[in-house]
Amino acid sequence: MHQNTRFNILQAQGNCNPRFVVVDGQRTDSGNAAPGAKTVSGEMSRTEAIALADKLQASADGAVAA
Repeated sequence: MHQNTRFNILQAQGNCNPRFVVVDGQRTDSGNAAPGAKTVSGEMSRTEAIALADKLQASADGAVAA
């Protein structure tokens, strides 16, 4: 699964849901949000969630997102 150092994606409301959310924090090996992780998006497709997580990560890293 796609993973950044800070912003990551999780399946929304369980492993059978085709929608994803972006969290500010890490996820556990079981795919749940790690303690302290906060949801920072609504539900969206996996492709949209990856793009948003990468954009937020680039911004946090100080890079200019194209």
